[in-house]
Amino acid sequence: MRLKLSRFLVAAIFALGATSMSMAQQTTPAQLQTYMNEAAQGNPDAQFNLGVIYDEGDGVPQDKTKAREWYEKAAAQGDSDAQYNLAIMYDEGDGVPQDKKKAHDWYEKAALQGDSDAQYNLALMYDNAEGVAEDKVKARQWYEKAAIQGDPEAQHNLAVMYQNGEGVRQDENKAQEWFKKACDNGYQDACN
Repeated sequence: MRLKLSRFLVAAIFALGATSMSMAQQTTPAQLQTYMNEAAQGNPDAQFNLGVIYDEGDGVPQDKTKAREWYEKAAAQGDSDAQYNLAIMYDEGDGVPQDKKKAHDWYEKAALQGDSDAQYNLALMYDNAEGVAEDKVKARQWYEKAAIQGDPEAQHNLAVMYQNGEGVRQDENKAQEWFKKACDNGYQDACN
């Protein structure tokens, strides 16, 4: 899960004695209290961070229910990382009942804000008919959005779609262009 810190929270961590971010590996009680205070004031970064802390059990007992609650608060304010993490929870049934429809909805919210991981996962849902009707055109559109941002798996899957004419007119030249980009970005399956 991704953890992000607001400027205030970074300053608070350093004020509490950390001299670098690498020293601030486990959440201390003082940091937890800082997050709690900021989250209570509606700070979405603090709410998201509390979601991660409870999700991972970082300095507190792991509690997926609290993680979901904090993610929901941040997500309701438009935090795309919280939306993405909620989508993962529902997609995988991690601490919540698996619900592909909710996963789709949260992925879509994050994807519309430009989150390439959410765009890729949303494309997979349409490509594989997971929780939604199969729609190769929408799959291609979401893969393309993620691919343009440099996601090598999306680049590979987009290449396959062009190669097979799925959701798009077959185009071997475009397929090869996307395979090359995916390979250049370290996706070995695209290098063959």
